Order: sequence, then C-alpha cells, then structure tokens
Amino acid sequence: MMGGWKIEEVELHYKVSLTELNMLRDRHVKKNSDGEPVVDPSQDYVLLLGYENATHTVLRFRRKLDTCDTYHDLPITVSV
Repeated sequence: MMGGWKIEEVELHYKVSLTELNMLRDRHVKKNSDGEPVVDPSQDYVLLLGYENATHTVLRFRRKLDTCDTYHDLPITVSV
C-alpha cells in the first residue's frame, strides 16, 4: 500500500537535465516490499514523445494492452 492505494505497476519518467535525455522505465512494486519500484526485466513501454514547460510534463508512450508478462505487468483493460 502506498498512500492508501495498492500499487503493483509503475511507469517512471525522469529527465537527465545536462543532456536533456528523456527516459521511460517499466517498473513494478513487489508485494510486501518497502514500496521501492524495481525495474522490470522486460521493458514494454516505448517513449514516443516527452517534453515539459513551466507547468506540465507531457509523455506519450506505447505499450501492448496485454504484454503476457503476468509476473510483472497488469493488463490494461476497460474500467467501468
């Protein structure tokens, strides 16, 4: 649990300011861990676009709806 939310999958973006290099990492949080996200062995996200301005950070990425990685990824489904 993190702030009352059950977190199982996390996508992290960070910007290396010196080189302006944008990176997207596929990560997850293990059950019964301290909540520190760990890098998935399979990187299923592809960063298509990333920029920021004075108020926003914008990321456009691609990932299969179901990566078939049942251990590290959750399928993206329609939520009603």
